[in-house]
This record gives sequence, C-alpha cells and structure tokens, in this order.
Amino acid sequence: MLAVGLLALAGASVALLRADSEARTAAAAAMLVGDRIERVVASPCVDSSGVRVARAVDERWRTFVADDTRTIADTARYALPGRGTVALGVEVPVRCAP
Repeated sequence: MLAVGLLALAGASVALLRADSEARTAAAAAMLVGDRIERVVASPCVDSSGVRVARAVDERWRTFVADDTRTIADTARYALPGRGTVALGVEVPVRCAP
C-alpha cells in the first residue's frame, strides 16, 4: 500500500513540475512580446521587423506605418513537450509622435 502511495506522489510531483515549466515558458513569451511593444513605441516611427530567440521562445515582429499610425504585429512561439507548439500573437496600433 505504501508503494502505491509513493508512486501516486511521484506522479503528482511530475505533473506539478511540468505545469510549472509550462507556466514559466508562457510567462517568458508574454514578457518578450510586452518588451518588444515597449521598445517599438519608444523608437522612431519607421517600418521594421526582426526575429529573436530567447529561453526556447521564438519571437517574430513587424511594424508598418500607414498615415500617422504604426502597427506592431508580434508573435511568440514555444513548444510544449507532448502538446505541440503554442503561439501568442498581438497586433497593436500606435499613433506616431508628431
């Protein structure tokens, strides 16, 4: 009976560690996207694009200007073992400074 309890405890521990790892990766992806938006808003109003890989997160962004508005499109992708790839994407319009 003790062996069954220990196996159940080990299984629960593995599940918790996996959930913690997934949450950390999702948080890293969200931070990369948020950081990119802040950097682009603070930069000159021009078209730009780029790629960055950090902490197993693949980020791709692009900005384009139309009239006095710059649109920031940013996508962060990361893999979850056994569950495939997750994508976090945003598109934000920002007015250009005069």
